[in-house]
Amino acid sequence: MKLPKINWYNLISTYMIFSIIYGFVIMILWNFLFSNLSGFQLTALQGMGLYAMIRILFNNSNNTYVSNFYSSEPLDMNRVEEKLNELKEEYGEDEK
Repeated sequence: MKLPKINWYNLISTYMIFSIIYGFVIMILWNFLFSNLSGFQLTALQGMGLYAMIRILFNNSNNTYVSNFYSSEPLDMNRVEEKLNELKEEYGEDEK
């Protein structure tokens, strides 16, 4: 099975953008929720570091996700429809 070619620039830039966004979110939440309890506040860089540490410690070990997410092959809609029909039959949902 041939693995799809990964656009590394796209992967790295996307990860950096989301790490900056999540770093600011973590910083804002920490400073709002825990600064009174802990006595110190986080900077944006510390928030990004905390996000990176969380990703390392609690990362999903599904290695095929990145390969599938950045795949250049189009999504096979027939397989998606088949899976949806299987799930509808399994759980007994009727079409509306």
